[in-house]
Amino acid sequence: VEPEKKDIGAFSIGFQLNTIALKDVDLRFDDDSLLHAHLQWKKLEAKMQEMDLDTRRIGLKLLELTDAGVEVRIPGAPQVVKGFDPGHIRMDGLNFKLNDIAYNPDTLAAELVAMSFREQSGFRLNHLSMAVVLKSQELSIQDFYLRTPHTRIQNSTELAFDSLGQLASELSQVRIKTRFTRTLIGLRDVLFFQPGLQAGNGITLPPVAGVALEFEGTTDRFRASVELESRLAGFKAKAGMQSIDPDNLRGELQLNDLYFRSDSLNVALESVQVKADVENAQKSIQMQLPFAGMVLQGNYWVTKLGNVVYNLRVKYFKRSNSRYLREG
Repeated sequence: VEPEKKDIGAFSIGFQLNTIALKDVDLRFDDDSLLHAHLQWKKLEAKMQEMDLDTRRIGLKLLELTDAGVEVRIPGAPQVVKGFDPGHIRMDGLNFKLNDIAYNPDTLAAELVAMSFREQSGFRLNHLSMAVVLKSQELSIQDFYLRTPHTRIQNSTELAFDSLGQLASELSQVRIKTRFTRTLIGLRDVLFFQPGLQAGNGITLPPVAGVALEFEGTTDRFRASVELESRLAGFKAKAGMQSIDPDNLRGELQLNDLYFRSDSLNVALESVQVKADVENAQKSIQMQLPFAGMVLQGNYWVTKLGNVVYNLRVKYFKRSNSRYLREG
């Protein structure tokens, strides 16, 4: 960092600051009406790379936190007996390292080299890394990698928007391009945050599920492909949607290699294709079942129960090209 110089009368004072290190810090904040917080760490180190107050440019070569503990309790919050408790968070062994942090009026960028911690619920983050660039009309997350004892996620994501405020107020207008590759989701990690999923009801969830996803477009108009593979169920799907509005549904969905296995039922479908369209205020839906040589067509309408539940009713179905034969 270049020395900063300030003139005071007839004197000139120069100073240079490259590294700041805070060791063995212990901070507490207690307010029964707000929250109780406890933060401690063994070492927090920052290495300066650039600081220009005139152009508002700040750069850090390194920001590293070592062996930290964080505890936050919200008075009066409902207590969660099992799993992650958002009203009482406690992390131990928190470590992170950031490289090449850059800020200027147009850009905020940083590389998270590594992050890890243990949470009192039992959840453990072994590794998290990514490169992030935020500009006035785009956000880029590259080389995202998350690893726990049961889960592995790899992702790259790009968001394009008219302004940062659009991310909060008009998410449906944000253009999204994301890709998940070589991703494994462990049920044990999911249960830390959704413990009710193991409450039975005759449903058995696989211990690990492999996922691949590509998505491009907005939440209302997009093209996507998904692959899910596990010991109990899986499928491959492609979708091209022009609208997901229930009153103006337009697009196609193709499902391939669907399978489901249980002790009492095994299901396998080679291919299913569904197409929805609206023409002259008439809503139509078409389903193709190539494995049975069957095409089902019909009109439908949507009714609302409150503002949450949509009910799809098929008025009629026509069956054509049927050449389904019973086995044997």
